[in-house]
Amino acid sequence: MGCGRDHRRLDALTRPAFTALFSVLARVCLGVCLGACLGGLYAGCKGFRSWVTERARELSGEDESEEEEEREAQMDNFWRAQISIQGQGRVKTFIDAFDCVSDGVNQTGICGPKLVRFKEMKPATMQALPAPGWRFDHWDAHMLEPDGAVIPRKGPMPDGKVYLNGFGYADTGELETVIAVFVPEGGAGAEAGK
Repeated sequence: MGCGRDHRRLDALTRPAFTALFSVLARVCLGVCLGACLGGLYAGCKGFRSWVTERARELSGEDESEEEEEREAQMDNFWRAQISIQGQGRVKTFIDAFDCVSDGVNQTGICGPKLVRFKEMKPATMQALPAPGWRFDHWDAHMLEPDGAVIPRKGPMPDGKVYLNGFGYADTGELETVIAVFVPEGGAGAEAGK
């Protein structure tokens, strides 16, 4: 029995030391684990925060470009033009700007020259409407520069009954003469209508 008593005595002496040591080790382990978890969460939060910030910047950039487009759509556009008709027909804009009619000899109505102001989403698009017995053949155009020089229209000519040219946000002083050529229905092209 002496051995059992010594064991209890040893146990009584070492138990508080082991308990204290275990408590310290448990706190250290818990602290390390908790620190690692919190550090991971913080890094994750930091990463998430930077992701959110980056997405917000991207979205604000899109919003800025959309806002820019909206501002441009609300800006006034300018086009100085006049209409000339060869043959018999009518040229009318979809907006209230031009409505020019020709009987083959005389032009009447709103033919210009005129400075047209409009919004981007409602451009001064022209439509060629032939008189009975006539058909629309083609468009032609030239520009009169402020210095008096006459130059052909830049870019390809529209190939249908609708005419639309590029416009600007300022009046440049250029005058575009838009020519609609109509020919008799049985005619052999533009020469028959002249």
